[in-house]
Amino acid sequence: MNNSTLSNQYEAEPNIRRRLLINSSLLAVPLLLYWQTAWSMVEIWWRSETFAHGFLILPIALYLIWQKRDRLSQQPINTNGYGLILLAFCGLFWFFANLVDIAVIQQLMFTAMIPVAVLTLFGWSITRTILFPLCFLFFMVPFGERLIPSLIEFTAFFTIRSIQLTGIPIYWEGNHLSLPTGNWSVVEACSGIRYLIASIALGSLYCYITFTSRLKRWVFFSLFIIVPIIANGIRAFMIVMIGHFSSMKLATGVDHIIYGWVFFGIVMFVMFYIGSFWADDVRSKKEANEAIDEPIENQPISESRFPNNDYHASMPVVVVALALILVWPAMAYQDQTPESTETVSKIIELPSNFGPWQLEQQPISDWRPIYSGASVELQAVYRNGDQRIGLFLEHYPRQSQDAELVNSQNLLVEELSNWRQVEDTTVAVPNTDGLATVKQARLHSSNTNLIVWSWYHLAGKNTVNDYLGKLYGVYGKLQKGDESATGVILFMEYDDTVEQQQQNLSAFSALLVPWLGDSK
Repeated sequence: MNNSTLSNQYEAEPNIRRRLLINSSLLAVPLLLYWQTAWSMVEIWWRSETFAHGFLILPIALYLIWQKRDRLSQQPINTNGYGLILLAFCGLFWFFANLVDIAVIQQLMFTAMIPVAVLTLFGWSITRTILFPLCFLFFMVPFGERLIPSLIEFTAFFTIRSIQLTGIPIYWEGNHLSLPTGNWSVVEACSGIRYLIASIALGSLYCYITFTSRLKRWVFFSLFIIVPIIANGIRAFMIVMIGHFSSMKLATGVDHIIYGWVFFGIVMFVMFYIGSFWADDVRSKKEANEAIDEPIENQPISESRFPNNDYHASMPVVVVALALILVWPAMAYQDQTPESTETVSKIIELPSNFGPWQLEQQPISDWRPIYSGASVELQAVYRNGDQRIGLFLEHYPRQSQDAELVNSQNLLVEELSNWRQVEDTTVAVPNTDGLATVKQARLHSSNTNLIVWSWYHLAGKNTVNDYLGKLYGVYGKLQKGDESATGVILFMEYDDTVEQQQQNLSAFSALLVPWLGDSK
C-alpha cells in the first residue's frame, strides 16, 4: 500500500466514523418520538403474565447482534433508498392506527421501524447479517389475544372428548363441563395462550441457535407452535382428572396454575432434548466465518484498524428517512389538539316506540354487558304483545385507548359473573337493509336464559367484524369527521328453542337500524 492510499484512508476514517455515528443515532429517533407506543408495550409486560417475557426480548436481541460484531465490521455499509418505501408504509399505518387507537398495530409498526431503519441507513448486507435478532424484536409486541376464543374452543373440545374416552359420565354446554364430582369451566386462563406465546418466542430462539439448516429450523419451529396447543389440551384433561379422582381437593386452586407451568416446562425440556439429536455443528461454520474475518497476515495496522472502509451514503436518503420518521408523530399531535378533541354525543335518548314495539319500564333481567370507557349507555325494554326485547346502546362519542368499541376487554359476561355464555356464533339477519349478520350468544343464569344479538355501528355502517369495525372508524374520522362508535346489544328470554326470538329480533333490528343512521 503506498503512502497516498494510507493518507487518504486516515482522512476518510473520521468522516466514516462521523457518518456512522449519525446513522446510528437516527436509530434512537423512533424510540424518542414514539415513546408513548413503546411505553404502552412496557405497561402490558408489567401487568400481564402472558407478555412478561417482553422485558427479555431486547436484551437477547442486542446480545445476538453483539455476537455478530466481527462479521458486521467486514460488511459494506450503504444507504438503501428502497427502505424509504417500507419506512413510509410503517409510518402511514402507525398513523392510521393512532387515529382509531389500535394499540397492537401501532406497536407492530413502531417495532417494524427498527429493522427498516437499519435497512435504510446501513444497507442490506448489514441487515441480512443480523436479520434474526431484528425480527426477534417483534416478540416485544403483546399480540395473540384474538386467538384466545379459538384456543378455548379447542381446549374444551379436546378435554370433553378425552373424558368421554375414559367412560366417566360428563354433561357439557359450550365450554362448561359437569362431572359427577364437580363442575369445570374452560375460561381464558385455560386457553394456553401464555404457554403458546412463550413457546413460540423460546422455540424461535432455540431453532436459530441450534440449527443452521433452514429446513430443520422451520420444521422444529412449527412443532413449537403445534405441540403446545395439543399439550395444553392434555394439561386441561389431566387437571380435570386430578380434580375428579381427588374429589375436587386438588387442582382446583393455585395448584391449578402450578401444575400448568410444571407441565409446560416438561414439554419444553422434551422438545429441546429431541432437537439436540438433530442439532447442526455450528462450530465449523463459526470457524469458517472467523477465518474470513481475520486480517491478512502482516497487514499494516493502519489498514486493519478500521476494517470496513466500504461506506457509501446518500445524504438525501438519510434526510428523507429522518423526515419520514418525524412526520407521523407530528400529524398525530396535530390531530390531538384541543380543537379536534371536542366530543358531543349525538345519541341522547331512545324513542318511545319502534313501530309496534312500545317502551316499558319493567326490566327483563339483571344482566348487563361490560363495555369499558363508554361515555353514554342507554338501556331500555320494548314490548310488543307478549314479547319483550331488551336494548343496550354503548356509545363512544370519541374513541381513545382503553375507551374504544372494538376491544377485547368489552364482554357480554365476566368470568366471575353468575351468568354463563354457552354459545358464541354469527347468524344472518334477513330483510334488514344495512345489517347482514349479527353476533349471537346464549347466556344462562340460575333461573333465566337469554339470547343476545350484538353488532358494531360506526360511520353509518354496521358490522360484526373487528377489522372492518376499525377500518370504518378510520373512514368515519377521515372522510366524515365522525369519530363516534356505538355497540348495539339486543336480548330476549327463551325457553328451549330460539327460532321465534330470532324472528322478533330480526323484525326489531329492521326498525332500529334506520334510527341509528338518522341519529348521527
